Amino acid sequence: MLEGVKNGILTSACVCANGEFYKHAMEEILPQIKDVDLGVHLNIIEGKSLLEPGRNFKHGFASLLIKSCFSETLGEIEAEFRAQIERVLEDAAASGTRVNFINSHIHTHAIPEIFNVTARLAKEYAIPAIRLQAEKFYSAGRPPKPINLVKVALLNYFSLSNRVTARKYNLKCNDYILGVGYTGEMNGDTILSGLKALSRFKNITVEALLHPENDPRSPRYDEYLTIINPNLKEKVENLGFRFCGFE
Repeated sequence: MLEGVKNGILTSACVCANGEFYKHAMEEILPQIKDVDLGVHLNIIEGKSLLEPGRNFKHGFASLLIKSCFSETLGEIEAEFRAQIERVLEDAAASGTRVNFINSHIHTHAIPEIFNVTARLAKEYAIPAIRLQAEKFYSAGRPPKPINLVKVALLNYFSLSNRVTARKYNLKCNDYILGVGYTGEMNGDTILSGLKALSRFKNITVEALLHPENDPRSPRYDEYLTIINPNLKEKVENLGFRFCGFE
């Protein structure tokens, strides 16, 4: 994150309050990039609960989709989300950084019932923007994996009602994302291919999702090289887009 913000194309970054390296990110990295557009990355998929430290999350997207129909489950999710939001807000304020957007691990907040909870909390805590998961189908020289196409279709369906919910709470949101169809394969080529497919639309906001890892052995190493690639910025701007954050 640090190198991507200072010397690359990264304009926004989010932190996971129950993540393994959360303390390091907030105490060591964030003070060096106070102007970054910071977001809360809600996580009830894995890791430990902030409300019940002895409890490890082991949810999957499908199980949360089913459980989201029950008010008791939504109440538990809301309580955990509150704890995670409040932790990030408090620590960000200590660093002089404003929290500008909210999203979630494995897109769990895209589940409409959970999205409503997330949007309501964003409004309550004065977080102005929330991620939508609408993604246009496109090809980056090779078709997306079939399972990813299923994810894109499902998230696009959820986004129809979620966009209405975002408006209800007067929250900003992106029009499209790039990064679901080509999960784990994001690089400059996939970003540019996605933007080319969207270039016919005017006045839209697109979020490119990257999960960079600075380790040549990691399958996410290409994503790290992407966020520090200064040449990519010019190519993106040549397509008619400009870089911005959620704010």
